[in-house]
Amino acid sequence: MHQEDSDPSNPYSSVTGDARLSQLPEPPRIRYRCTDLFVMSPVSLEPLRIELEHFGLWGVTHVNDDGVWDAMFQAHAGAEPDAHIAGLLDGIEELSASGRAIWNTCFRRDFDVAYDCGEQPRSVTHEVSINSLRRMAEAGGVLKITIYPHDPDDVP
Repeated sequence: MHQEDSDPSNPYSSVTGDARLSQLPEPPRIRYRCTDLFVMSPVSLEPLRIELEHFGLWGVTHVNDDGVWDAMFQAHAGAEPDAHIAGLLDGIEELSASGRAIWNTCFRRDFDVAYDCGEQPRSVTHEVSINSLRRMAEAGGVLKITIYPHDPDDVP
């Protein structure tokens, strides 16, 4: 047995390693959070929020000091970005004429895919389908990706 194999101060020691490794905190994981749709418009987005909520989306609106409205929407569909994006687009494509008129005033339409950064697994891959990308482009949307740093106080 090598000296390092029985060293109690070495967490990888064959004598104490299993017990010590089980006490180490789990490394932070890379994980998909959600996809948010951020929009901005010079007109009230409240009627748009109400209509999109009717289609199952969740949203909040806010008017800024300069009179510009912003809103954030989420879809509750699936566990990967493509399903969330498709859910958001389903609502947008079902808008009434008045809802579409408000949508057309938006000068920002960001589909923001968010991830938490971590050490494991080695990589995470999610597909956004050609169909979703086409639909997003037809809606005048932009795909963005946001990666949030690990926060030890944040509980997933």
